[in-house]
Amino acid sequence: MIDPLHNPDHIANPLRKAYTLEQIRRGLKGPVLDIGKSGFSDEIRQELGLELSNTSHDLDIGEIEGTWGSILCFEVLEHLGNPLHLLLQMRGALAEEGFIWLSTPLIARWRPDLFRAGNHVFEFTRPQLDFLLYRGGLKVAEEHVFRYKPISAYLKGPRPLVRLFSDRCILLKLEKADIPIVHLPDSA
Repeated sequence: MIDPLHNPDHIANPLRKAYTLEQIRRGLKGPVLDIGKSGFSDEIRQELGLELSNTSHDLDIGEIEGTWGSILCFEVLEHLGNPLHLLLQMRGALAEEGFIWLSTPLIARWRPDLFRAGNHVFEFTRPQLDFLLYRGGLKVAEEHVFRYKPISAYLKGPRPLVRLFSDRCILLKLEKADIPIVHLPDSA
């Protein structure tokens, strides 16, 4: 199993890496927090020449401290048991005019569960992801959808071929939505 916080998928494809860096370069505001610690953190430091901090706590239950102008969350959400908790934590730590850059796999509704990645707790269809973002008090400012790998990589068997037609990566630039976040009262 691949360690979710050290997943090489988002930097293994040089086209995807370049595209992601190009997109986030236009909208980063400091200070910058990278959720988790991946090789992509080092790539961002080198390519964009900026300093960023990384989380090191349990993302399913821990709290994000501080206020951040930009939060980067690449290929993390699908590995969590409680992705809504992380979205609410990121929203709470985001500066008023800040942005969250988030990427996650996006699957087709028709794709059988048999083709699910073994290291993912959740894989999201677009309606599921939209609902999760809504519940997290976030709205999409920009979106970019692309394949994980070059087309030739999908022609190596039945599973990769199904993924050619069913799987994409979505890169979202998120901002706070102007809706109240409803928190359930503590039960006494």
